[in-house]
Amino acid sequence: MQIDDVFSFNSETVCEAMSSETGVVSRQYMRSFRRTFQEARECAFNSNETRCRPLLICVHHRRSFPYFDVYQYMFYSEYLLEFLNENYTLWLCDITQYSNRTMLYQVCPTLFDIDFVVNDPWEQFPPILIGVLRQSDDELSDCEFELLFDGMHLIHTMGDLTLETLFDELLKFKDQFDDNEKNFVFDFLRVARLCDDMFYEIVPYMTLNDALTTFSSKYAGILQERNIKLLLDNPSDEFMAAIINRIPSELIIALRIKVDDLSSKLQLLKDKKASANVTRLILTNIERLDRMNDYLAYFANVTCLSLCYASNIDFRNLCNCIRYFPSSVKRLKIACTNVLCSHNRMDYLFSKSCHFNSTIEHLLISIELISTSIVNSCHQYHPICELKTIADFIRVLTNIQDVRIVVHHGNLVRLLDLVEWKGVLQLRPTLKKIVLKPSTNVIVDEQARQKALDIQQQMAAVNRIIEFEIA
Repeated sequence: MQIDDVFSFNSETVCEAMSSETGVVSRQYMRSFRRTFQEARECAFNSNETRCRPLLICVHHRRSFPYFDVYQYMFYSEYLLEFLNENYTLWLCDITQYSNRTMLYQVCPTLFDIDFVVNDPWEQFPPILIGVLRQSDDELSDCEFELLFDGMHLIHTMGDLTLETLFDELLKFKDQFDDNEKNFVFDFLRVARLCDDMFYEIVPYMTLNDALTTFSSKYAGILQERNIKLLLDNPSDEFMAAIINRIPSELIIALRIKVDDLSSKLQLLKDKKASANVTRLILTNIERLDRMNDYLAYFANVTCLSLCYASNIDFRNLCNCIRYFPSSVKRLKIACTNVLCSHNRMDYLFSKSCHFNSTIEHLLISIELISTSIVNSCHQYHPICELKTIADFIRVLTNIQDVRIVVHHGNLVRLLDLVEWKGVLQLRPTLKKIVLKPSTNVIVDEQARQKALDIQQQMAAVNRIIEFEIA
């Protein structure tokens, strides 16, 4: 068999391969792809098989001297041929012909210039191998091209091309390809053999991350058409790099992210202009809010801000940062384990030196458990320290309209103090509704319900209409 037969664009090419164990020359079939790059790409990436194959572009010139040496390493080994057939789709491009040089230039213009097309580069052009990664699982997605070897030299390691080093390089690229594919996962509807209508039934209950990785990013256009907007939930750096630039920014209207990861994500969101569409921002793992102004400067249109503390909330520290909240924020939600005492100074949270907020209208505070140790450690020995701290914070919100507090059912009674709530309601006439809710579904005792009713009646007696209830 002639060496030139290897690069004849046949779908199966016969090669004479020598076994490394027996030294016997045998005839092996190499699976290569003919015709256009698009067909080779569809064969590799859009296969009906359960997994996609990495795509390799082998570029050669038949009159180039290194061509024969590279052939020896790449197609003379029985073991390497089996490995290529098992794991790769190979597109062979013979640039001896002008039309093939033009086609290759159109496929990956980042690697070749126009001089490559016009001139016949056979003397100075050694065979090269290019690995292809797709940037999304969309059929029309752009590809990323990575040069693996140039003639007899590997690009990544700068080492010489041998059978062993070539095999190692192919293994590394396959791992890189597999890691890249994990960002797209599989088409759930196709694998599960479900009709496309099931997508619209399932996706409203998912985060944007799960929707795009489960159903593939090709459904992003459908989400945009149907105006389905979802929560982007703690995206990894890999997900952000692979997905964020391939989806419409309008799909990201809610973002949940860890504070310590936020700085690395902000630039991507800013470049994508996705932060302008976020109306709901959830910050988790909060310890302190010293850089709140840096974070919130990117989210000028947030209407609902949720702060999820890793442990206890310091309302005094929060009051110092509240001035940085965008004026668009109307709803503030706070989740924490416990409330720290704010009475370590003589001034109250709502003193003249405090930074008041006039835009927040709705407040939700969820407290996991009010522990006895924190209550007993009040600096001014208030028996209802946690309620006084919360009440002081409510006074800071000059336009507050309703408050909901979720606590363990055993702590409900501690929040039912008429004097404290009366002080809040007198200072904040905009407040119309207060709801206390146990964190678990339990039957609230009649004593607690009666206290809530008494507070509402006492306020009605002084012409202050308020809905005060236990949900």
